[in-house]
Amino acid sequence: MRLTVSCRCACAVLAVAAATLAEPAAAAQQIEVIRLRDQQKISGELISDDGTVLRIRQAWVGKQGTSYLEWLLNRSEITGYELSPDLETTYAARKADAKSAAQLLALAQWCREHGMAARSAELAIAALKQQDDLPGAARLLDELGWVKVEDKWVKEDVWLAENGKVRYRGEIMTTAEAQKLKERDKQDTAIAKKETALAALDKDLAKAERRQQEIKAERAKLAKQIADQQAGGGREPSSLARAALEAATAAYRAELDRDHRAGGNGSSARLVQLETEMAARQQELNRLRQEAGDTRTAIAALRAQDATLAGESAGLDQQIADLRKRRHDAQRDISAAKYSSQDSGKPNGNGPVAPKEK
Repeated sequence: MRLTVSCRCACAVLAVAAATLAEPAAAAQQIEVIRLRDQQKISGELISDDGTVLRIRQAWVGKQGTSYLEWLLNRSEITGYELSPDLETTYAARKADAKSAAQLLALAQWCREHGMAARSAELAIAALKQQDDLPGAARLLDELGWVKVEDKWVKEDVWLAENGKVRYRGEIMTTAEAQKLKERDKQDTAIAKKETALAALDKDLAKAERRQQEIKAERAKLAKQIADQQAGGGREPSSLARAALEAATAAYRAELDRDHRAGGNGSSARLVQLETEMAARQQELNRLRQEAGDTRTAIAALRAQDATLAGESAGLDQQIADLRKRRHDAQRDISAAKYSSQDSGKPNGNGPVAPKEK
């Protein structure tokens, strides 16, 4: 007997959690709900119902065994639900009605969705016996971990164990072949790490060499600036300026001496003229000396910059030499590792393979 209850409230999923649990008891009550949000059908074992929240455990069978997904669904989240008898009762009723290959396959899918792995495989095999090209049947058996060997379906893990074989990288091979491939995979991983490290070295080396070229250009620019400063007044004031000042001073003193001998008071027009000339020569000499000092200061600053760059360049020379050596060593290690890994052969691949769907 089935009971159908409709719920027309707001939709809200409280929680969805995945866990591997013990298989449900055979007499557990089953439930099927339709979710409002996407009209998804959710069926499984009804764990609890407090009047507000339904707790449902859903089974799924795969190659690794049966796993379970637990749903916590608010009644407002579903359009309604159907309660059905326990699995055994439902299975017996469905089994009695399943006659054709398609019906057997549908029941096999239902068994899988309810955690009955053995029955699911048994029914799928029975369906294939009726129709060997039945769409979906071989795929279901493959997903359940079965393979076809000499026209007989067997559990893959059992067949592999009995024949001393394993499945690795999706291929059937001997344990020794699998171990050899695992060793090669380990070597390939190590090589990949070495190649990543080599790429990092190449990046660092390119950066250091690029900076070295930048420094070379900057130092050339500084050398030109220093030469320009020196050409524009980096030396002491010209002897001509000093000589002109000395001549103007001598002329002034001579004229002052004559003025005193003549009884003058030192304020003649000639003395004023010579004094003005002497002051102008002194001012010119002072200007030249100031310019020379400024130039020397500028040259000193430029040379300090050049010294800093020279120190950085020396450090880069050492860094570049070290990076080149490390790069050479890394390339040698990679070549040796690749040569060593070439010894690892490929597996024969002898063994059953799940048939493709026709």
